[in-house]
Amino acid sequence: MAKASASFGRLRQRLWNNHHVSMRVKGKIYRAVVLSTLLYGAEAWTMYRRQAKKLRAFMMRHLRSIMRITWLDKVTKQGNIRSLIRKNLRWTGHLMRMSPDRLPKQVLYSQLSSGHRKRGCPRLRFKDTIKRNLTLRDIMTDTCTSLSQQRDKWRALVK
Repeated sequence: MAKASASFGRLRQRLWNNHHVSMRVKGKIYRAVVLSTLLYGAEAWTMYRRQAKKLRAFMMRHLRSIMRITWLDKVTKQGNIRSLIRKNLRWTGHLMRMSPDRLPKQVLYSQLSSGHRKRGCPRLRFKDTIKRNLTLRDIMTDTCTSLSQQRDKWRALVK
């Protein structure tokens, strides 16, 4: 969040406060620079409500700053941060195509050899997040491994 805020701040005088630049251009630059910085690596996060709420608050604060409206004004078309992250399932396909001896696949798909998880509702694992995102996109979790091996089909499926 700090890096995204810094990139937003660097553009304040030159772009956000410039009245000669249209809102459409400002929106495109916001998505390209600030949102890509904010959501860098977000596909690998296990997203909880608390983090989604913080990211959404960050987005709304900066969008209100661009549009020069106060927090009392309601923004009607507001993006869901989780849907932005779910759109980018390409990295999941890349991870599934990796050989089992690669470190990222071992770390993200491994289980504890000793010990146990806490009582109560267990914290989400990366595997759980992948399964949830795939089912929300109507992709069968049992066939996704074979689909991810075919890079073109996987990209078309997750777009």
